Amino acid sequence: MNITLIILSIIYGLLLVITAGRIILENKNPLKTHSYLLIILVLPGIGLFIYYFFGVNLRKENLFVEKEKIEKTFIQKYLQNYQAKLESKHEEIDEQLQSKGRLPFLFYNNSQSVFTINNKIDYLFGGENKYPVLLEELKKATHHIHIEYYIFYAKDEIGKAIIEILCAKAQTGVEVRLLADGFGSKISRKYVNQLKAAGVEICFFRPMWTPKYFTKSNYRDHRKIVVIDGKIGFVGGINIADYYDNSKKNKIYWADLHAMIQGDAVLALQLLFYSNWRFATEKEFAPLEKYLPLHTINTKTALSIMGSNASGKSPAIMDAYFSMITTAVKEVLITTPYFIPNEAILKAILVTAKSGVDVKILLPKVSDGHMVQMACLSYVEELLLNNVRVFLFKKGMIHSKYMVVDSSMSTLGTANLDERSFNINSEVNAFIFNEEKSLELKKQFESDLILSEEISLESWIERSGFEKLQQSIFRMVAPLL
Repeated sequence: MNITLIILSIIYGLLLVITAGRIILENKNPLKTHSYLLIILVLPGIGLFIYYFFGVNLRKENLFVEKEKIEKTFIQKYLQNYQAKLESKHEEIDEQLQSKGRLPFLFYNNSQSVFTINNKIDYLFGGENKYPVLLEELKKATHHIHIEYYIFYAKDEIGKAIIEILCAKAQTGVEVRLLADGFGSKISRKYVNQLKAAGVEICFFRPMWTPKYFTKSNYRDHRKIVVIDGKIGFVGGINIADYYDNSKKNKIYWADLHAMIQGDAVLALQLLFYSNWRFATEKEFAPLEKYLPLHTINTKTALSIMGSNASGKSPAIMDAYFSMITTAVKEVLITTPYFIPNEAILKAILVTAKSGVDVKILLPKVSDGHMVQMACLSYVEELLLNNVRVFLFKKGMIHSKYMVVDSSMSTLGTANLDERSFNINSEVNAFIFNEEKSLELKKQFESDLILSEEISLESWIERSGFEKLQQSIFRMVAPLL
Protein backbone atom coordinates (compact mmCIF):
# COMPACT_ATOMS: atom_id res chain seq x y z
CA MET A 1 0.00 0.00 0.00
CA ASN A 2 1.19 3.51 -0.81
CA ILE A 3 2.88 5.05 2.24
CA THR A 4 1.11 8.37 1.62
CA LEU A 5 -2.27 6.65 1.68
CA ILE A 6 -1.37 4.92 4.95
CA ILE A 7 -0.33 8.21 6.57
CA LEU A 8 -3.50 9.96 5.38
CA SER A 9 -5.62 7.08 6.68
CA ILE A 10 -3.95 7.31 10.10
CA ILE A 11 -4.43 11.10 10.21
CA TYR A 12 -8.08 10.75 9.20
CA GLY A 13 -8.63 8.04 11.81
CA LEU A 14 -7.13 10.23 14.54
CA LEU A 15 -9.23 13.18 13.44
CA LEU A 16 -12.32 10.97 13.52
CA VAL A 17 -11.56 9.79 17.06
CA ILE A 18 -10.83 13.34 18.27
CA THR A 19 -14.04 14.64 16.68
CA ALA A 20 -16.12 11.82 18.15
CA GLY A 21 -14.66 12.57 21.57
CA ARG A 22 -15.42 16.24 21.19
CA ILE A 23 -19.04 15.51 20.23
CA ILE A 24 -19.52 13.28 23.27
CA LEU A 25 -17.85 15.71 25.70
CA GLU A 26 -20.01 18.63 24.56
CA ASN A 27 -22.91 16.98 26.41
CA LYS A 28 -25.52 17.72 23.76
CA ASN A 29 -28.86 16.00 24.10
CA PRO A 30 -28.46 12.27 23.27
CA LEU A 31 -30.41 12.47 20.01
CA LYS A 32 -28.21 15.25 18.69
CA THR A 33 -25.06 13.45 19.81
CA HIS A 34 -26.16 10.28 18.03
CA SER A 35 -27.02 12.24 14.89
CA TYR A 36 -23.57 13.81 14.61
CA LEU A 37 -21.77 10.56 15.43
CA LEU A 38 -23.80 8.82 12.72
CA ILE A 39 -22.98 11.53 10.17
CA ILE A 40 -19.21 11.51 10.72
CA LEU A 41 -19.15 7.71 10.46
CA VAL A 42 -21.51 7.26 7.50
CA LEU A 43 -20.26 10.21 5.44
CA PRO A 44 -16.43 10.04 5.35
CA GLY A 45 -14.90 13.49 5.07
CA ILE A 46 -18.22 15.21 4.39
CA GLY A 47 -19.46 14.29 7.86
CA LEU A 48 -16.49 16.02 9.49
CA PHE A 49 -17.11 19.12 7.39
CA ILE A 50 -20.80 19.16 8.39
CA TYR A 51 -19.93 18.89 12.08
CA TYR A 52 -17.27 21.61 12.16
CA PHE A 53 -19.38 23.89 9.96
CA PHE A 54 -22.75 23.35 11.65
CA GLY A 55 -22.30 21.45 14.89
CA VAL A 56 -19.67 23.16 17.03
CA ASN A 57 -21.08 24.31 20.37
CA LEU A 58 -20.56 28.05 20.04
CA ARG A 59 -21.41 28.76 23.67
CA LYS A 60 -18.04 27.23 24.63
CA GLU A 61 -16.01 29.13 22.02
CA ASN A 62 -13.79 31.89 23.44
CA LEU A 63 -15.22 34.49 21.06
CA PHE A 64 -18.76 33.89 22.30
CA VAL A 65 -17.78 33.55 25.95
CA GLU A 66 -16.21 37.00 25.70
CA LYS A 67 -19.29 38.38 23.96
CA GLU A 68 -21.48 37.09 26.79
CA LYS A 69 -19.27 38.78 29.39
CA ILE A 70 -19.38 42.11 27.56
CA GLU A 71 -23.15 41.96 27.12
CA LYS A 72 -23.76 41.09 30.76
CA THR A 73 -21.57 43.95 31.99
CA PHE A 74 -23.21 46.36 29.58
CA ILE A 75 -26.79 45.36 30.48
CA GLN A 76 -26.04 45.60 34.21
CA LYS A 77 -24.71 49.11 33.66
CA TYR A 78 -27.90 49.98 31.76
CA LEU A 79 -30.06 48.59 34.58
CA GLN A 80 -28.17 50.67 37.16
CA ASN A 81 -28.58 53.83 35.08
CA TYR A 82 -32.31 53.32 34.67
CA GLN A 83 -33.09 51.66 38.00
CA ALA A 84 -34.73 54.75 39.47
CA LYS A 85 -37.02 55.11 36.47
CA LEU A 86 -37.96 51.43 36.59
CA GLU A 87 -38.54 51.40 40.36
CA SER A 88 -41.08 54.17 40.07
CA LYS A 89 -43.19 51.82 37.96
CA HIS A 90 -42.64 48.59 39.88
CA GLU A 91 -46.02 48.67 41.61
CA GLU A 92 -47.82 49.01 38.30
CA ILE A 93 -45.76 46.22 36.75
CA ASP A 94 -46.27 43.92 39.74
CA GLU A 95 -50.03 44.48 39.53
CA GLN A 96 -50.12 43.42 35.88
CA LEU A 97 -47.82 40.44 36.45
CA GLN A 98 -49.16 39.14 39.77
CA SER A 99 -51.02 36.29 38.10
CA LYS A 100 -47.97 35.16 36.10
CA GLY A 101 -46.28 33.36 38.98
CA ARG A 102 -42.53 32.90 38.57
CA LEU A 103 -42.30 33.94 34.92
CA PRO A 104 -41.04 37.50 35.55
CA PHE A 105 -38.24 36.14 37.73
CA LEU A 106 -37.22 33.66 35.03
CA PHE A 107 -37.02 36.44 32.45
CA TYR A 108 -34.78 38.62 34.57
CA ASN A 109 -32.52 35.90 35.96
CA ASN A 110 -32.07 34.07 32.66
CA SER A 111 -31.52 36.94 30.25
CA GLN A 112 -31.42 40.18 32.24
CA SER A 113 -34.69 40.98 30.44
CA VAL A 114 -36.77 43.52 32.37
CA PHE A 115 -40.48 44.16 32.13
CA THR A 116 -41.61 47.65 31.23
CA ILE A 117 -45.06 49.13 31.61
CA ASN A 118 -45.41 52.30 29.54
CA ASN A 119 -45.67 50.83 26.06
CA LYS A 120 -47.90 50.98 23.01
CA ILE A 121 -47.79 48.06 20.58
CA ASP A 122 -49.50 47.82 17.19
CA TYR A 123 -49.58 44.59 15.18
CA LEU A 124 -48.82 44.69 11.47
CA PHE A 125 -50.01 41.63 9.56
CA GLY A 126 -48.14 41.00 6.30
CA GLY A 127 -45.57 43.09 4.47
CA GLU A 128 -48.37 45.00 2.77
CA ASN A 129 -49.27 46.46 6.18
CA LYS A 130 -45.79 46.71 7.68
CA TYR A 131 -43.87 48.38 4.86
CA PRO A 132 -46.00 51.55 4.44
CA VAL A 133 -45.84 52.20 8.21
CA LEU A 134 -42.10 51.51 8.33
CA LEU A 135 -41.36 53.83 5.39
CA GLU A 136 -43.44 56.62 6.91
CA GLU A 137 -41.70 56.37 10.29
CA LEU A 138 -38.25 56.27 8.66
CA LYS A 139 -39.06 59.53 6.88
CA LYS A 140 -39.82 61.16 10.25
CA ALA A 141 -36.42 60.34 11.79
CA THR A 142 -34.56 63.34 13.19
CA HIS A 143 -31.64 61.87 15.17
CA HIS A 144 -30.82 58.27 14.26
CA ILE A 145 -32.01 55.14 12.44
CA HIS A 146 -30.75 51.69 13.43
CA ILE A 147 -31.68 48.73 11.21
CA GLU A 148 -30.79 45.06 11.73
CA TYR A 149 -32.13 42.37 9.39
CA TYR A 150 -31.45 38.76 8.51
CA ILE A 151 -32.79 39.27 4.96
CA PHE A 152 -32.38 42.62 3.23
CA TYR A 153 -32.80 42.43 -0.55
CA ALA A 154 -31.49 45.70 -1.93
CA LYS A 155 -32.71 45.02 -5.49
CA ASP A 156 -36.34 44.56 -4.45
CA GLU A 157 -38.72 47.52 -4.57
CA ILE A 158 -38.97 47.74 -0.78
CA GLY A 159 -35.19 47.45 -0.44
CA LYS A 160 -34.63 50.27 -2.91
CA ALA A 161 -37.25 52.43 -1.19
CA ILE A 162 -35.60 51.99 2.20
CA ILE A 163 -32.11 52.63 0.84
CA GLU A 164 -33.34 55.84 -0.80
CA ILE A 165 -34.74 57.06 2.53
CA LEU A 166 -31.63 56.03 4.47
CA CYS A 167 -29.38 57.91 2.07
CA ALA A 168 -31.57 61.00 2.13
CA LYS A 169 -31.69 61.01 5.93
CA ALA A 170 -27.96 60.47 6.31
CA GLN A 171 -27.30 63.43 4.01
CA THR A 172 -29.37 65.66 6.32
CA GLY A 173 -27.27 64.68 9.36
CA VAL A 174 -29.32 61.80 10.76
CA GLU A 175 -27.10 58.98 12.03
CA VAL A 176 -27.92 55.83 10.06
CA ARG A 177 -26.55 52.36 10.80
CA LEU A 178 -27.47 49.23 8.84
CA LEU A 179 -26.50 45.76 10.09
CA ALA A 180 -27.33 43.01 7.59
CA ASP A 181 -26.64 39.32 7.98
CA GLY A 182 -23.78 38.18 5.76
CA PHE A 183 -25.65 35.09 4.57
CA GLY A 184 -29.32 36.04 4.35
CA SER A 185 -28.98 39.52 2.86
CA LYS A 186 -28.26 40.49 -0.73
CA ILE A 187 -26.79 43.98 -0.96
CA SER A 188 -24.48 44.38 -3.93
CA ARG A 189 -21.36 46.51 -3.98
CA LYS A 190 -23.29 49.11 -5.95
CA TYR A 191 -25.76 49.66 -3.11
CA VAL A 192 -23.07 49.43 -0.43
CA ASN A 193 -21.15 52.23 -2.16
CA GLN A 194 -24.33 54.27 -2.53
CA LEU A 195 -25.07 53.95 1.18
CA LYS A 196 -21.53 54.75 2.26
CA ALA A 197 -21.30 57.75 -0.09
CA ALA A 198 -24.41 59.18 1.57
CA GLY A 199 -22.93 58.72 5.03
CA VAL A 200 -24.68 55.52 6.09
CA GLU A 201 -22.65 53.14 8.25
CA ILE A 202 -23.17 49.60 6.97
CA CYS A 203 -21.82 46.32 8.26
CA PHE A 204 -22.42 42.66 7.38
CA PHE A 205 -22.80 40.27 10.28
CA ARG A 206 -20.21 37.47 9.88
CA PRO A 207 -19.78 37.47 6.07
CA MET A 208 -19.79 34.01 4.49
CA TRP A 209 -16.60 32.43 3.14
CA THR A 210 -14.43 34.80 5.12
CA PRO A 211 -11.50 32.86 6.65
CA LYS A 212 -12.12 34.47 10.05
CA TYR A 213 -15.67 33.14 10.20
CA PHE A 214 -15.57 30.08 7.94
CA THR A 215 -15.87 27.37 10.60
CA LYS A 216 -18.50 29.38 12.47
CA SER A 217 -20.57 30.54 9.51
CA ASN A 218 -23.54 28.63 10.87
CA TYR A 219 -24.08 31.35 13.50
CA ARG A 220 -26.43 33.90 11.89
CA ASP A 221 -28.13 37.13 12.90
CA HIS A 222 -31.80 36.19 12.46
CA ARG A 223 -33.13 39.35 14.12
CA LYS A 224 -35.40 41.93 12.50
CA ILE A 225 -35.00 45.18 14.43
CA VAL A 226 -35.58 48.81 13.52
CA VAL A 227 -35.12 51.63 16.04
CA ILE A 228 -35.96 55.20 15.08
CA ASP A 229 -34.80 58.07 17.33
CA GLY A 230 -34.86 55.67 20.28
CA LYS A 231 -38.63 56.11 20.54
CA ILE A 232 -40.11 53.83 17.88
CA GLY A 233 -39.15 50.20 17.35
CA PHE A 234 -40.13 47.43 14.96
CA VAL A 235 -39.75 43.72 15.66
CA GLY A 236 -41.22 40.52 14.20
CA GLY A 237 -40.82 37.98 11.43
CA ILE A 238 -41.04 40.15 8.30
CA ASN A 239 -37.74 40.75 6.49
CA ILE A 240 -37.00 43.26 3.73
CA ALA A 241 -38.04 41.49 0.52
CA ASP A 242 -40.92 41.92 -1.93
CA TYR A 243 -42.30 38.42 -1.44
CA TYR A 244 -43.52 39.42 2.03
CA ASP A 245 -45.84 41.99 0.40
CA ASN A 246 -49.07 40.31 -0.68
CA SER A 247 -50.24 43.38 -2.58
CA LYS A 248 -47.73 42.41 -5.26
CA LYS A 249 -48.07 39.57 -7.77
CA ASN A 250 -46.06 37.00 -5.88
CA LYS A 251 -46.05 33.26 -6.55
CA ILE A 252 -47.51 32.40 -3.17
CA TYR A 253 -49.32 34.21 -0.37
CA TRP A 254 -46.95 34.93 2.54
CA ALA A 255 -48.58 35.27 5.96
CA ASP A 256 -46.40 36.95 8.57
CA LEU A 257 -46.51 39.20 11.60
CA HIS A 258 -44.63 42.26 12.80
CA ALA A 259 -45.15 44.85 15.54
CA MET A 260 -44.45 48.54 16.00
CA ILE A 261 -43.60 49.41 19.60
CA GLN A 262 -43.44 52.80 21.29
CA GLY A 263 -42.34 53.36 24.87
CA ASP A 264 -39.92 51.92 27.41
CA ALA A 265 -39.45 48.61 25.56
CA VAL A 266 -37.82 50.39 22.61
CA LEU A 267 -34.79 50.97 24.82
CA ALA A 268 -34.30 47.19 25.04
CA LEU A 269 -34.41 46.91 21.23
CA GLN A 270 -31.79 49.65 21.13
CA LEU A 271 -29.54 47.73 23.50
CA LEU A 272 -29.83 44.55 21.47
CA PHE A 273 -28.95 46.41 18.29
CA TYR A 274 -26.00 48.05 20.05
CA SER A 275 -24.76 44.66 21.27
CA ASN A 276 -24.73 43.02 17.83
CA TRP A 277 -23.38 46.16 16.15
CA ARG A 278 -20.49 46.21 18.59
CA PHE A 279 -19.89 42.48 18.06
CA ALA A 280 -19.91 42.78 14.26
CA THR A 281 -17.95 46.02 13.87
CA GLU A 282 -15.81 45.95 17.04
CA LYS A 283 -16.79 49.62 17.37
CA GLU A 284 -19.08 51.56 19.68
CA PHE A 285 -21.29 54.57 19.21
CA ALA A 286 -21.39 56.73 22.31
CA PRO A 287 -22.42 58.31 24.59
CA LEU A 288 -25.22 55.76 24.66
CA GLU A 289 -27.52 58.11 26.56
CA LYS A 290 -28.08 60.01 23.31
CA TYR A 291 -29.81 56.93 21.92
CA LEU A 292 -31.99 56.22 24.98
CA PRO A 293 -34.26 59.30 25.18
CA LEU A 294 -37.29 59.86 27.36
CA HIS A 295 -40.74 59.46 25.82
CA THR A 296 -44.31 60.47 26.56
CA ILE A 297 -46.13 57.14 26.10
CA ASN A 298 -48.61 56.51 28.93
CA THR A 299 -50.37 53.41 27.53
CA LYS A 300 -50.07 50.57 30.04
CA THR A 301 -48.88 47.42 28.29
CA ALA A 302 -46.48 45.24 30.25
CA LEU A 303 -43.96 43.63 27.95
CA SER A 304 -40.40 42.43 27.84
CA ILE A 305 -37.98 42.35 24.91
CA MET A 306 -35.77 39.28 25.11
CA GLY A 307 -32.71 38.59 23.02
CA SER A 308 -31.13 35.18 22.64
CA ASN A 309 -27.92 34.08 20.94
CA ALA A 310 -25.06 31.60 21.07
CA SER A 311 -23.11 33.77 23.52
CA GLY A 312 -25.66 33.30 26.29
CA LYS A 313 -25.11 30.64 28.93
CA SER A 314 -28.56 29.23 28.30
CA PRO A 315 -31.22 29.46 25.55
CA ALA A 316 -33.27 32.29 27.08
CA ILE A 317 -36.13 32.36 24.56
CA MET A 318 -36.51 28.58 24.68
CA ASP A 319 -36.74 28.71 28.48
CA ALA A 320 -39.40 31.42 28.23
CA TYR A 321 -41.41 29.32 25.74
CA PHE A 322 -41.13 26.31 28.04
CA SER A 323 -42.37 28.26 31.05
CA MET A 324 -45.28 29.84 29.20
CA ILE A 325 -46.44 26.48 27.86
CA THR A 326 -46.15 24.63 31.17
CA THR A 327 -47.94 27.36 33.15
CA ALA A 328 -50.96 27.33 30.80
CA VAL A 329 -54.29 26.57 32.46
CA LYS A 330 -56.78 26.71 29.58
CA GLU A 331 -55.23 27.18 26.15
CA VAL A 332 -51.99 27.34 24.16
CA LEU A 333 -52.06 28.60 20.56
CA ILE A 334 -48.85 28.26 18.54
CA THR A 335 -48.10 29.45 15.02
CA THR A 336 -44.70 28.58 13.58
CA PRO A 337 -43.32 27.91 10.10
CA TYR A 338 -40.66 25.47 11.31
CA PHE A 339 -41.64 23.04 14.06
CA ILE A 340 -38.57 20.99 14.94
CA PRO A 341 -38.67 21.15 18.74
CA ASN A 342 -36.01 19.86 21.05
CA GLU A 343 -36.92 17.28 23.67
CA ALA A 344 -37.75 19.85 26.36
CA ILE A 345 -40.20 21.89 24.28
CA LEU A 346 -41.83 18.79 22.79
CA LYS A 347 -42.31 17.29 26.25
CA ALA A 348 -43.75 20.58 27.54
CA ILE A 349 -46.32 20.63 24.73
CA LEU A 350 -47.30 16.96 25.11
CA VAL A 351 -47.62 17.03 28.91
CA THR A 352 -49.59 20.28 28.82
CA ALA A 353 -52.02 18.86 26.26
CA LYS A 354 -52.43 15.60 28.17
CA SER A 355 -53.23 17.57 31.33
CA GLY A 356 -56.37 18.94 29.71
CA VAL A 357 -55.13 22.23 28.26
CA ASP A 358 -56.40 22.94 24.72
CA VAL A 359 -53.21 23.03 22.61
CA LYS A 360 -53.41 24.00 18.95
CA ILE A 361 -50.48 24.25 16.55
CA LEU A 362 -50.69 25.92 13.14
CA LEU A 363 -48.09 24.93 10.52
CA PRO A 364 -47.75 25.63 6.79
CA LYS A 365 -49.20 23.00 4.46
CA VAL A 366 -46.56 23.91 1.89
CA SER A 367 -43.23 25.16 3.22
CA ASP A 368 -40.37 27.00 1.53
CA GLY A 369 -38.08 24.01 2.19
CA HIS A 370 -39.03 20.39 1.48
CA MET A 371 -36.53 18.78 3.84
CA VAL A 372 -37.51 21.04 6.74
CA GLN A 373 -41.20 20.48 5.98
CA MET A 374 -40.79 16.71 6.11
CA ALA A 375 -38.94 17.00 9.42
CA CYS A 376 -41.74 19.19 10.81
CA LEU A 377 -44.45 16.78 9.74
CA SER A 378 -42.63 13.87 11.35
CA TYR A 379 -43.86 15.17 14.73
CA VAL A 380 -47.55 15.31 13.75
CA GLU A 381 -48.53 11.76 14.72
CA GLU A 382 -46.96 12.08 18.17
CA LEU A 383 -48.76 15.38 18.69
CA LEU A 384 -52.12 13.94 17.66
CA LEU A 385 -51.71 10.89 19.88
CA ASN A 386 -51.26 13.23 22.86
CA ASN A 387 -54.35 15.41 22.33
CA VAL A 388 -52.60 18.25 20.48
CA ARG A 389 -54.69 19.61 17.59
CA VAL A 390 -52.66 20.31 14.45
CA PHE A 391 -53.72 22.54 11.56
CA LEU A 392 -52.10 23.16 8.16
CA PHE A 393 -52.40 26.63 6.59
CA LYS A 394 -53.66 26.21 3.01
CA LYS A 395 -53.60 29.74 1.59
CA GLY A 396 -49.83 29.93 1.22
CA MET A 397 -46.70 30.00 3.39
CA ILE A 398 -47.34 30.97 7.00
CA HIS A 399 -44.14 32.48 8.36
CA SER A 400 -45.61 34.05 11.51
CA LYS A 401 -43.96 33.14 14.81
CA TYR A 402 -46.26 33.78 17.76
CA MET A 403 -47.87 32.07 20.73
CA VAL A 404 -50.87 32.96 22.90
CA VAL A 405 -51.41 31.42 26.34
CA ASP A 406 -54.71 31.65 28.22
CA SER A 407 -55.67 34.76 26.23
CA SER A 408 -53.59 36.84 28.64
CA MET A 409 -49.94 36.47 27.65
CA SER A 410 -48.33 36.13 24.28
CA THR A 411 -45.09 36.39 22.36
CA LEU A 412 -44.04 37.27 18.83
CA GLY A 413 -40.71 37.76 17.18
CA THR A 414 -38.07 36.02 15.12
CA ALA A 415 -37.60 32.72 16.98
CA ASN A 416 -38.94 29.51 15.45
CA LEU A 417 -39.57 26.37 17.47
CA ASP A 418 -36.33 24.71 16.42
CA GLU A 419 -32.78 24.11 17.57
CA ARG A 420 -31.36 26.82 15.33
CA SER A 421 -33.45 29.56 16.93
CA PHE A 422 -32.94 28.26 20.45
CA ASN A 423 -29.19 27.66 20.45
CA ILE A 424 -27.46 29.08 17.39
CA ASN A 425 -28.86 32.26 15.87
CA SER A 426 -29.27 35.74 17.29
CA GLU A 427 -33.01 36.09 17.88
CA VAL A 428 -35.38 38.58 19.48
CA ASN A 429 -38.92 38.20 20.82
CA ALA A 430 -41.42 40.51 22.49
CA PHE A 431 -43.23 38.90 25.44
CA ILE A 432 -46.55 40.63 26.06
CA PHE A 433 -48.47 40.34 29.33
CA ASN A 434 -51.66 42.11 28.38
CA GLU A 435 -55.08 40.60 27.81
CA GLU A 436 -56.24 43.05 25.13
CA LYS A 437 -53.15 42.62 22.96
CA SER A 438 -53.08 38.85 23.50
CA LEU A 439 -56.71 38.61 22.42
CA GLU A 440 -55.79 40.45 19.20
CA LEU A 441 -53.29 37.71 18.40
CA LYS A 442 -55.82 35.04 19.34
CA LYS A 443 -58.29 36.62 16.90
CA GLN A 444 -55.64 36.45 14.16
CA PHE A 445 -54.97 32.80 14.99
CA GLU A 446 -58.67 32.01 14.67
CA SER A 447 -58.80 33.85 11.33
CA ASP A 448 -55.87 31.79 10.05
CA LEU A 449 -57.61 28.58 11.15
CA ILE A 450 -60.46 29.40 8.75
CA LEU A 451 -57.87 29.21 5.96
CA SER A 452 -56.49 25.93 7.28
CA GLU A 453 -57.37 22.27 7.54
CA GLU A 454 -57.24 20.22 10.71
CA ILE A 455 -55.39 16.90 10.59
CA SER A 456 -57.22 13.90 12.00
CA LEU A 457 -55.28 10.98 13.43
CA GLU A 458 -57.15 8.53 11.16
CA SER A 459 -56.29 10.37 7.93
CA TRP A 460 -52.71 10.97 9.03
CA ILE A 461 -52.05 7.31 9.72
CA GLU A 462 -53.27 6.51 6.20
CA ARG A 463 -50.78 8.81 4.45
CA SER A 464 -48.63 7.17 1.81
CA GLY A 465 -45.65 5.00 2.62
CA PHE A 466 -43.39 7.33 0.65
CA GLU A 467 -44.42 10.28 2.83
CA LYS A 468 -43.79 8.24 5.97
CA LEU A 469 -40.36 7.24 4.68
CA GLN A 470 -39.35 10.83 3.89
CA GLN A 471 -40.54 12.06 7.27
CA SER A 472 -38.69 9.28 9.09
CA ILE A 473 -35.45 9.95 7.22
CA PHE A 474 -35.51 13.71 7.79
CA ARG A 475 -36.58 13.18 11.40
CA MET A 476 -33.20 11.49 11.92
CA VAL A 477 -31.34 14.67 11.03
CA ALA A 478 -33.99 17.02 12.50
CA PRO A 479 -31.79 17.94 15.51
CA LEU A 480 -29.19 19.30 13.08
CA LEU A 481 -31.58 21.54 11.11
